[in-house]
Amino acid sequence: MITDPVTGDHYRVLDVHQHLNVGEGTTPALPIEPRLQLLDRFGIDQAVLLPPSGAFGAEAVSADDLNAMTAAVVADHPGRFACGVAHVDLAAGERAGRQVIGRAVTELGLRGVAWHHRFQGAYLDHPLMPALLRQCADLGVPALIHVISESSLEAVWRLARLLAQCPETTVVALDGFSSSDQAGEMIDLADRYGNLYCDLGAMISVSGWTIRRFIDTVSADRLLFGTDLYMTPRTWHAPAPLYEVIHLDLPPAAKAGILAGNALRLFGIPGH
Repeated sequence: MITDPVTGDHYRVLDVHQHLNVGEGTTPALPIEPRLQLLDRFGIDQAVLLPPSGAFGAEAVSADDLNAMTAAVVADHPGRFACGVAHVDLAAGERAGRQVIGRAVTELGLRGVAWHHRFQGAYLDHPLMPALLRQCADLGVPALIHVISESSLEAVWRLARLLAQCPETTVVALDGFSSSDQAGEMIDLADRYGNLYCDLGAMISVSGWTIRRFIDTVSADRLLFGTDLYMTPRTWHAPAPLYEVIHLDLPPAAKAGILAGNALRLFGIPGH
């Protein structure tokens, strides 16, 4: 819970973009408590957990095991982790990918599927992506796709191709505001495609104007608070997007939606 310093209003906070490290929360060497303490320090009530990525040791672990690890941490701390999402290895092929997604959603209870293509050495518009995104739509879960600005593998124009091919799939663009130029591109893309949501992870400080422009051009209803948190090594020491949102002159309903309500609705969190 965070308090608006001007109005005194209180807001629930749900971070949609936190990455587990391999073994975190499931082995004694990497306890989950430091992450929970960090959430408490900044008034972040809950988080959506993404599986570990290849950049942090996950390349040696199968997608099924990464997904089981994520589901186990969520199950152990249901009050702090609203849900988890799944990892899929594109190199395994379409049949294996579809099986992994099916197990993750129907057996493990994960509520989305995430891709970080640069860590898989694949283009965002890889030929297998449309089929896997359509499976997400069939299962009623969103696809979370990283578009970090420095990576040509995750270029915005590649995301545009997928959105055009898969209008039935709800897509969350992660790290879309990681440069000022790309932030402008993402606003235009979200204005064109009604199935696109954007998170605030990796948002650079000078693109704080992006939040207001996104709301004015698209809607506050498709903006999600996220921080792109890894714990080892730790990727931030204060969640800058949280303070941008809370200090903006916005209607309370818009702030409540960005900070938690939109994500609760998107992921179908019980009790919303």
